[in-house]
Amino acid sequence: MGEQQRRRQFLRYALALSALLWATACDQERVTSQPPPSSTRQVLPSPPPTRTADITPTAPPQPTITAAPQPATGPEVRFDSVVVRVELARTAEERTRGLGGHAPLGADEGMLFVFPELGRHSFWMKGMTFALDIIWIRDGQVVYVVADVPPPRPGTADSELPIYTPPATANYVLEVPAGFAARWSIQAGSRVGLHGVP
Repeated sequence: MGEQQRRRQFLRYALALSALLWATACDQERVTSQPPPSSTRQVLPSPPPTRTADITPTAPPQPTITAAPQPATGPEVRFDSVVVRVELARTAEERTRGLGGHAPLGADEGMLFVFPELGRHSFWMKGMTFALDIIWIRDGQVVYVVADVPPPRPGTADSELPIYTPPATANYVLEVPAGFAARWSIQAGSRVGLHGVP
């Protein structure tokens, strides 16, 4: 490489280096001369330190006390897989009325019919507006289930209503929303606990 070529190359490097230094200096000047963007937090001067004599004594903060969840106070029917909050039908009048004309039940709600003696207690859907599962119970276990019992069609005479009778005796009958027994695998032989039921 000749002397003249070396000088040209040297000048190119020198010019490139000068341009780079000049661009860097301009960027530094632009950064320091621009006001901070509106989203940047501004640091405010610190207040003067507080002297001990300026501190007013206060009571220590009181701990927050949160009550533990309380157990349900109403009657419940407890299966291994689910707990049902129930209304009780204990008198002959309450058992006769049952859920007829009642608003639809929630997914974990039902009505427990309490009978004073064992028997093959029959049920029908008079006055019902929603479908039910009917579960007969004796001695802490399910003895029979009729699932997805539909409400009667409007205008159906009482004499035309189907009657549902278990093949075994029971002293409790639980009515729950249709589909409950299938959803929770409730069937004859399933264990049942009654809590808050006299």
